[in-house]
Amino acid sequence: MKKKLYVVDFDNTLVNTAETIRKWGPNYNLADLKPYYKMVNYIRRRQKRGHTVLIISARHPSHRPFLQGIISELFGDDLKIVLVRLHALKWIYVNRWALGYQSVVVVDDMFRKEETGYPKRLFYPAFGMRNVTYITHETVIRLRLDSTYLGEV
Repeated sequence: MKKKLYVVDFDNTLVNTAETIRKWGPNYNLADLKPYYKMVNYIRRRQKRGHTVLIISARHPSHRPFLQGIISELFGDDLKIVLVRLHALKWIYVNRWALGYQSVVVVDDMFRKEETGYPKRLFYPAFGMRNVTYITHETVIRLRLDSTYLGEV
């Protein structure tokens, strides 16, 4: 069994999607997304320690090439991206992956429609694998608290 898996959400966890939508509207350019400096460092530290890191996003498959470009630029080519059609499917994937790891850590802001000012809290069902830990909104906010983006430090 492998050591530890980190599953990191893309939108509003790794990059500033809600802020970009508020600024440019729903038809924003994906190139305007900026990664949060602290989140990038968080992932790089896990990579250096030899842990597996996956990026997960509830996005259309047509976004894969652009997302893969961002991820490769930030972390190299060894990070995989998993795209799911619905947020609820993330939970299914996480529990499936948990079978092959001693520990799985999910880092996800757990909100959608954050850009509207009336975000809807998402959830993972309370039942699932015991070796899965969730780092959610309050901690994710602290990880991106200073709103410093990579390249601006």
